[in-house]
Amino acid sequence: MKTKDNYTVKNETSSKNELNYIPYYLKMYKADSLFLINNFSESYKILDSLFRVYPPRATDNYVEYGIYVCSAVMSGHLEDIEKKARFGYSHFGGIATVHKDAYNMEQAVIRAAALSENEIKFLKAIYQKSLNLELRKKMLIMFKEDQLARTNGDNAQMDSIDHINRSQLEEIFKDYGYPDINLIGASSAWDMADGDIREGILFVHQPDDFKEKYLPFLLENIKNGKCDPDTYALVYDRMMMDKYEKQYFGTYNCSSTEFCNLIEPNKVDSIRISIGLPRLKYYPWRMMQRS
Repeated sequence: MKTKDNYTVKNETSSKNELNYIPYYLKMYKADSLFLINNFSESYKILDSLFRVYPPRATDNYVEYGIYVCSAVMSGHLEDIEKKARFGYSHFGGIATVHKDAYNMEQAVIRAAALSENEIKFLKAIYQKSLNLELRKKMLIMFKEDQLARTNGDNAQMDSIDHINRSQLEEIFKDYGYPDINLIGASSAWDMADGDIREGILFVHQPDDFKEKYLPFLLENIKNGKCDPDTYALVYDRMMMDKYEKQYFGTYNCSSTEFCNLIEPNKVDSIRISIGLPRLKYYPWRMMQRS
């Protein structure tokens, strides 16, 4: 699928040798939905099959590797559970999930894997050492200054901060590529103690020519598994809202009952799926399962 501005494209790999993570995300949502309704066995089977093809991720707000390990324990798939649990702590900082019984499930994983408190601390230390914490600190400062300028309501300060952040973002992309979870840790900070980073917000507060320049870059990084599809949709929709007061992906103020100024309301789900987003009604349903 292509939009009239050519920012979204059909779900294809750029090369036969490259994995396209867009299908990965769509399978992940299915596993997530089953996990939330306690169908642990089917959730585990989907992710186990998925991870045989794709290196696992721990996507912000989904943490699918945590779902995988918890589903394994809850459904009795205990083969290699110690190895799987150790991988979760050393590669993602924990066995997090967003299930309403998340704490008890993680404790069940720890018991099944026979991990001591000291072993978990050791594995988490390995994870911390794998990250670029200086870059994370830099991006935290960028985000906090962005938010402070808007809290103060000073237009001159906002323009100044946005200009500085624009230059820093370009420098980061040049030096590191897209700063993904493997580089700086989770944006939502579930695996860190220093606060949130919302790189999508940094993009949103940049001029349209900057957004247009980097939208193809973001899309390519969705495909290679580094950029969250929500980030791309947020930036794209902000540009469309500024230009036309309408949006493609339903990022802003959409719920299961609101029209929310969609450019193509009858096609919004297929548009979202094309970049690896769940259907529009999935978010409100998901929140109900977590309450």
